[in-house]
Amino acid sequence: MAATTSIRASSLFSIALLGAAGGAINASLCYAQFPVAAGGTHFKWHIIPAGAAHGAILAAVTVACAWWLLGKAVWARLLAAPFIGWIIGYLSYIPLNRSAFDEPWLKSVTWLFDGGGKWTEPVFMTFQTFGLVALIYYLCLALGRFSRRGLGVHLLYACSAGVLGSLWWWIMWEPWYLSLIHGTIWGILVGYGTWRAVQAVAPEDIDITSRGVGARR
Repeated sequence: MAATTSIRASSLFSIALLGAAGGAINASLCYAQFPVAAGGTHFKWHIIPAGAAHGAILAAVTVACAWWLLGKAVWARLLAAPFIGWIIGYLSYIPLNRSAFDEPWLKSVTWLFDGGGKWTEPVFMTFQTFGLVALIYYLCLALGRFSRRGLGVHLLYACSAGVLGSLWWWIMWEPWYLSLIHGTIWGILVGYGTWRAVQAVAPEDIDITSRGVGARR
């Protein structure tokens, strides 16, 4: 059991690194204004480490939540989905808010509650700020199950989450098609990392978890 836990920890670290790489690449594109200036904005250099932190949180925390809830009943995994998307969307946006808008750390941490808008904003806003990426990816993993599926399936999961989950943000921020570019870059790296993580888990552990899922469905 200890060996399995160690593998999972190292795999999550690898997924975090790949998510960070994807976030850093996307942030570098924004910094370089390639292919266009995102939102018509010129970002400072520190958007790159902020993007790395953002991508790492989206990837690692989502995979960790999906793995932790894998053995639960379907209704429990579905019930947890909006909360997981909300929390990860909130946390992953903190470094972006700090860098992109040059806000102090305290205001960046409380960004969700500083809008002064309707009470519904804190409920839905994190899904706009990439919480949908986490929500979609979590559902793909939690309902599609971690299994020894091919690399293509894991790439499809992560790229779909990256593209569709960020579309709301890029429609607002403009141009919308940056969701295709950024979502695919992040998705390829994270999908590969998750696929590698699944290969590192002993087959009997996956079988035990799957039997637990079936028993509590």
